[in-house]
Amino acid sequence: MAARLNINRTDLRGLNALEHGPLTPGELGDRLGLTSGSVTALIERLIRESLVERVASADDGRSVKVSITQDRYGELSSLYGSCAKAIAQSFAGGTEPELLAAAQALQAFASAIEAATATLDDTV
Repeated sequence: MAARLNINRTDLRGLNALEHGPLTPGELGDRLGLTSGSVTALIERLIRESLVERVASADDGRSVKVSITQDRYGELSSLYGSCAKAIAQSFAGGTEPELLAAAQALQAFASAIEAATATLDDTV
């Protein structure tokens, strides 16, 4: 997905964090575990690719929020939709116990990745 969008994996994580709506740069940094300087660089890279934009916060005129651009939102939806369809098809024939086991394995994997990531700094 990152290669398709011409961005790196950290930038893709940033896009994923914005999937449910705009965030302030601080909120984005907190979700990704990045410093303010790293978040600024991430936002600038995504702006250069026309994937996000800074918009004035409706709540506080002194701050900005980062949001996915409308121009690229459809493209992102299509890409993720294709992935979701492929995943659903690959699990379509599974029995309930098989699907439960797969879900538990994926949850354990995600938890392990989160724990490992928490021990890294954003310079790695």
